[in-house]
Amino acid sequence: MTPRQFEEGFSTDYHAIQSFLERHGYCLRQSVGRCQIKKPGSRKWSKNMHWTKVLDLVDDIRAAQGLTTIKVRAA
Repeated sequence: MTPRQFEEGFSTDYHAIQSFLERHGYCLRQSVGRCQIKKPGSRKWSKNMHWTKVLDLVDDIRAAQGLTTIKVRAA
């Protein structure tokens, strides 16, 4: 099995993920250890969610673009 490859400079820290989501129309904010996301065109923030749910959204966007996902997905 070959190691997964990410584009140069890719990171999963909060600010990098926030920037990635902003480039795709989403807003991300953090409050008391939880995250909230505002979808494009929405005026409401999502309910509080764990960081893993944020990464799930990022993975969905990356998979739709044909990029390597952060989490390893079943074949």
